[in-house]
Amino acid sequence: MLEALGQPLRDFNRSYPDLTLKLMTADNRVAQELLLEDKADLALLIEPPKDIVAHGIVPEKLYPIGYLAAFPPKHRLSKNETFTLQALA
Repeated sequence: MLEALGQPLRDFNRSYPDLTLKLMTADNRVAQELLLEDKADLALLIEPPKDIVAHGIVPEKLYPIGYLAAFPPKHRLSKNETFTLQALA
């Protein structure tokens, strides 16, 4: 996943040099816990089965290969069908 995100993250950094992104690695379960505990604004999951996505998390397809961006239920982007890294800023 990080290989696929390398160039978009570099582009994002060039566009928003004063914004700092904190990237962490975790398994799907821990990533979802961080969202539900308001310790993360965004999680990138490798397409978990529907029964593994925690109640209250809204997954959205990010890439055709099955990467998902997951948001807490009240996140403003959780209602969007598509979004960009720029929208996250």
